[in-house]
Amino acid sequence: MQSLKIAGIKLCESYNIQYGTNFISVMPTNLFGHSDNFNLEKSHVLPAMIRKMHLGKALEINEWKDIKTRFK
Repeated sequence: MQSLKIAGIKLCESYNIQYGTNFISVMPTNLFGHSDNFNLEKSHVLPAMIRKMHLGKALEINEWKDIKTRFK
């Protein structure tokens, strides 16, 4: 994955030099991962947002069992 980040940065640098543009490479890393937790206070932003959306939907349809068992 590191090589892809470097390749994106170098691609933008080369394009900027060749065509006189001012592009930058943006890589949203570490937003959500395989072993990420969904703790609302200590997780990354994206997992916390996913949890809030799931909890909101569960509350909307009165799925109290799902709320109690999934997110302790």
